Amino acid sequence: MEKNYSMPTRFFYKCIWSVLFFPLSIFPESTDSLKGLDSTQYPNLQVEFHSKYEIGMDDSISVIERSGEVKHIVSQFRLRKKEEPNRIRFILSLPSYSGASDRTWFLQLARSLVDTVEGAKGESILHIQSDSNFHLYEKVRASELGTGFPYPKEPKTKKPIEGWRKLLEPIEKENGLDTILLLVSFEEEWFDRIQIPDFARELREKQIKLLVLSPQILEANKLVGYANGEFYQISHKESYAKLFQELRGWVSPNYILEYESPWNFSKWDRNEIQVSVKSIDRSLNLEFVYELSLAKSLGAILRNPFVFFPVIIFLIALCFSALFYLRGFESRSYVAELPILSPSQESADESMVYDHVYGETIEKANRDREIAAITKEPIPLSGKTYEIGFLIRRDASGNSEKNSIQTNEFFLGRSERNHLVIRDPLVSLVHAKVKKVKGKFILFDCASDGGVYLNGKRLLRPKALHDLDEIQVGKTSFSFRGR
Repeated sequence: MEKNYSMPTRFFYKCIWSVLFFPLSIFPESTDSLKGLDSTQYPNLQVEFHSKYEIGMDDSISVIERSGEVKHIVSQFRLRKKEEPNRIRFILSLPSYSGASDRTWFLQLARSLVDTVEGAKGESILHIQSDSNFHLYEKVRASELGTGFPYPKEPKTKKPIEGWRKLLEPIEKENGLDTILLLVSFEEEWFDRIQIPDFARELREKQIKLLVLSPQILEANKLVGYANGEFYQISHKESYAKLFQELRGWVSPNYILEYESPWNFSKWDRNEIQVSVKSIDRSLNLEFVYELSLAKSLGAILRNPFVFFPVIIFLIALCFSALFYLRGFESRSYVAELPILSPSQESADESMVYDHVYGETIEKANRDREIAAITKEPIPLSGKTYEIGFLIRRDASGNSEKNSIQTNEFFLGRSERNHLVIRDPLVSLVHAKVKKVKGKFILFDCASDGGVYLNGKRLLRPKALHDLDEIQVGKTSFSFRGR
């Protein structure tokens, strides 16, 4: 059953909520982020960072390095601002519209925000909230957000956090790229508010900066408090000016800080140094840690292409040289240890090895083969002998064609190279052959697909032909005649 709170009761809960989250507002998250650190030329360091606010002169900034419990103040440094803006990834989540005026207002807001991001060569992603569908437009441009934009119309969403968590799934953290998520909502209550802690944890893990433009509701304040984000009340006009000022601060150019470390450390030894960069007016509050070690120093040297490629070529040449040297050493060792044997010793050693493996000597095997060759008798070839042979082909109409076998090997098949060409799709290119051996005509099947039939039986092995034998190849029949 839905609960209905009276105005005094709602005011009481809002007061309690404000008291609970008041400590979060007095300890805001640092608005400065480290973009890059170059320590390859240690003790000279170059730090690139981003700050949403304009930083004052060099004399209003303090740079302190700390190692263990000892601190050193950097007396000389150089701070400059880059010319190109900071490139960001901007994700805008809008609710669906209920009328034409809402649609126009949403598109104007989106076009203005995306245009600010485009000026910094950033990337914009548009998400339309829905409980049943997922609408996402990647790399959207301000020129596309006109009256012809296919803005989907959906019912009012009751569980927006589920769609927002799904929106974050493909988003990955990228070094040097800030991700800004702006959530716009008109709902007075989020029914899936139980997911707020998990959603805020995902935002912190992926280091996504959260901006919320919505009514003053408990769910929005709770999400902003957990995720260290910024809240803008949608009904106040000054909220939009602050929102655009916040976005312009994120696309402002980065700063480069160059200084010399006061420590006299060797970059080959392991040391961990904490750095704190702050301004007197507290517009800058940056803290980071860099490490010196043998592995990091070698990695920095090898990242230089003028060092990396010569080292790789030298190592490859060294490996090939070692392989050739070891191969020559093994060959010389083998030749030096190999004894010189006389022919009789070689034969005796070979016989011993053969006896051990096969149980008989080479001489015995040779004698057995000679005896077998002398005593072997040739197997007689069956069949009658003929001086000449003919193949008589008959077709379905009763016509006959006489083909004389004039070569020692007479081929039959579909190919034009055969002695007897059979134009039948069931016949292979080289289907069969008749070979004359000592006056006898032997029929062979040349591994055909359909087979060869002799006197109604399939030919399984070569057979001698007799006069009046019937041969069938495919659909064609032959009669053998011998004289």
